[in-house]
Amino acid sequence: MIDDETKQKIFDATTIYDVVSDFVNLTKRGANYVGLCPFHNEKTGSFTVSPSKNIFKCFGCGESGGPVQFIMLHEKLTYPEALRYLAKKYHIDVVEKQLTPEEIAVQSKEEAMYAVNDWAQKYFEDQLYNTPSGKSLGYSYFVERGFSENTMKKFCLGYCQDEYHTLFDAAKKKGFKEEHLLATGLVTKNDKGYYADKFRGRVIFPIFSVSGRVVGFGGRILGAKTAQSAKYLNSPESEIYQKRKILYGLYHAKNAICKYDCCYLVEGYTDVISMHQSGIENVVASSGTSLTEEQIRAIRRFTKNITVLYDGDFAGIKASIRGIDMLIKEDMNVKVLLLPDGEDPDSFARSHNAVDFVNFINENQENFIRFKIKILLNDVHNDPHKRAEAINNIVETISFISDIVTREVYIQEAATLLDVDERVLVRQVAQMRKKHFEEEQKKASINNARYNSESMPDNSGIIPVMDNQNDTDNHSKPNTPIIDSISPSNSRISTSKSDLPKDKYFCAERNIIHYLICYPKYPMVDADSNAVILYDNVISALSDVARDNKIFTYDVFNDILSTIGANMLNANEKDIQQLLLNSENPLIAKIAGDCIMLEEDKLARELKAYPYEGKDPNYEKQHIEEVKEIFVGRVADNVSDVINEYKSLIVKDKIKILEKDFSDAFNAGDLSKAEQIKSDMNYYNDIISFLSHSEDE
Repeated sequence: MIDDETKQKIFDATTIYDVVSDFVNLTKRGANYVGLCPFHNEKTGSFTVSPSKNIFKCFGCGESGGPVQFIMLHEKLTYPEALRYLAKKYHIDVVEKQLTPEEIAVQSKEEAMYAVNDWAQKYFEDQLYNTPSGKSLGYSYFVERGFSENTMKKFCLGYCQDEYHTLFDAAKKKGFKEEHLLATGLVTKNDKGYYADKFRGRVIFPIFSVSGRVVGFGGRILGAKTAQSAKYLNSPESEIYQKRKILYGLYHAKNAICKYDCCYLVEGYTDVISMHQSGIENVVASSGTSLTEEQIRAIRRFTKNITVLYDGDFAGIKASIRGIDMLIKEDMNVKVLLLPDGEDPDSFARSHNAVDFVNFINENQENFIRFKIKILLNDVHNDPHKRAEAINNIVETISFISDIVTREVYIQEAATLLDVDERVLVRQVAQMRKKHFEEEQKKASINNARYNSESMPDNSGIIPVMDNQNDTDNHSKPNTPIIDSISPSNSRISTSKSDLPKDKYFCAERNIIHYLICYPKYPMVDADSNAVILYDNVISALSDVARDNKIFTYDVFNDILSTIGANMLNANEKDIQQLLLNSENPLIAKIAGDCIMLEEDKLARELKAYPYEGKDPNYEKQHIEEVKEIFVGRVADNVSDVINEYKSLIVKDKIKILEKDFSDAFNAGDLSKAEQIKSDMNYYNDIISFLSHSEDE
């Protein structure tokens, strides 16, 4: 368990821009930054980062929070794991309390798998440099490929001895469990129960996530490929390794991709490594698998410009050319480079320096239409049917382009290159886009139907009502919904819009908590004309409807309230907000982020509604401050309104219950009880009248 002092050091060191920019290409827009959201698929950036507030907010999917929350969501980490990640990023020594056996037992399977992979990576690397077979076979292989020792260490290359269970035995001595070794794919188990090292006799290429964690391995056989042994072996799919989401080299390339606003896409591990060694670092590989939508979106977070590098093998190119269509669908700007015959990115990089390689790319890359026409028409000859198929294939690619101007430009170019009437291509593109639209609509309809039938709980439309059992309190509250059972320390959860309740109590309580988060120390006057801060005013105003020492129905709001109250004396508003944004409970972090960003957005709209018309920057600054002062000055009235609405909600529900109780008592002939209930109803109706009067004022 990480101690509180270390946590505070991490909170003080982290900035939201630094953290997010490792994963998202951000563009400055006013005081904030925007980019494509990493949590859902979008083509227009709605993901906003506010350096001044140290928060992020996606106005598309609703995710929000501080640096810790971002890392938890993006890397699927628990709260302690996210803190360790940030501590490593900012070179902070983590001081931890000794875990109990019970705490150790509940550590997640995923974290155990990461630990196994981390150890295995170091084990393979040690085998490469410090064993006779590693030096003579593994090390010499990499040298023959032209890799320097610095390059080998940069990519953490390694070697696995050609023994059946050397790694397995070493892992067992370190205390790793068989189930985790099997889950990561480092070992296999046969029908007789014998364990064997999966990558034995191979050089090892560790595969890193975009954040730098080892998620899997690739192993290349040394010597000739046989029928029993594949040239390359990869780690199997697991909880921490999904091939469709991973691009080899992205961790090492992301900064260079952002710097040059361009990404080079190649096929294999050695292509990436050789290009890095030549000085070209903005390069990734699909690791021999077909390009996926998830991989494209991973690239698009850093740039929209991509150049695909192919060798001279036309047959291989035709098999993988569908990747171009996928890139176009994701609104990428696609260029293609065909390397000289007999060359691949690996060999070409070894024979050229970075300047020459980049110059060659810039001089020889072509747009995807020219390239695709050249490839598809290569073996058409004089066959009209094959030519028609090729043209339709090219037209379909053009139809995926979303921008109308770009689409028309490519239609014109294709018509010229194919010697086809442009009007024919226009009509065909229009028909295909209509077909795509209808398919998307049908797909959306099916998904919506599935969502409506599968995701709606049985009690989705039930509104909490007042507890009518053993009610001795004239100011009872509704039953407490179960939302407080989140334990993020040992579970990875989403906090998207759909996870939040929609009932009236949650909404009313969130309206109050909004102001408590944004303005906890705001000076105002209570009902008795005393000068108080907003926090004290809320506590006082809601104490008469509290039950079981809880101000709010939902425990998550009570937790927020407790955090604010515990830090009122020794922390300013911004510090309190940062504590909430970095909360161990991701739901608290999300709610805090939503509230802070919403208030900032409201202020921005206010400033836009009352712009400064002059040219003097000094007066402009004064004008902005005056608008802000007026905006913030409304807080007291707004707080009173939301408190009154909330109390009215509670009292009205109480009256409904009393009305039923009155009817039951009257029909049963218990006139004494009915009279008492009537008296209570009158009391609550007086409260409603008072609250209504307050609202009118």
